[in-house]
Amino acid sequence: MAGIISQAQAQPQQNVAQNPQQPAQKEQSDPKEAYNIATGQMLNFLYDEQGQKSLATMIQSAATPSAGMARLMARLLVTVEQSARLAGQKLPPDIIFKAGIELAAAMSEAAQSAGLLDQAQEKEATEDAFFEAITLFATEAGEEALTDDDRQAYVAMIDQVEEMAGASQGQSAQGQQAPQEPPQQAQGQPLQEAMA
Repeated sequence: MAGIISQAQAQPQQNVAQNPQQPAQKEQSDPKEAYNIATGQMLNFLYDEQGQKSLATMIQSAATPSAGMARLMARLLVTVEQSARLAGQKLPPDIIFKAGIELAAAMSEAAQSAGLLDQAQEKEATEDAFFEAITLFATEAGEEALTDDDRQAYVAMIDQVEEMAGASQGQSAQGQQAPQEPPQQAQGQPLQEAMA
């Protein structure tokens, strides 16, 4: 899947500073293990018969497929976060964010396979669903789950992904314009002037 979601998967996320005033929860010692557990729990549900029914119900009851996918993604993210918290662990924002990206891609594929999402809409619907799900997660997760630092980390990660998308779209637009408007170097102008 191309687009913002796949770019964010390829982009390594920065470690986020944790609030040292929360002794009741300890951060998962192995980030890879935390990611695998969180992602595994969500994907196991999604690919289960109950998950497939939930996906269909959410998409069919929402105004758009992306809105339905976002609601289900947010619920799964909240559930995983609560599960970790009940186990005395804290999933850092970058783990939730990355797991959400993987969940968005898997949910998009599942929705397409079930005939609930048209392939022509897939990229935009998946990206919209992911961003809406992260926003819903941030509002639905309790204060004990997300500190102000965590919320700021989510905003920073979303901003970073949007910057990457803007840069990618700018490159795509330049690539699309180049064949239509070749540089005017052939007419005697230096290439730098033609590009300006």
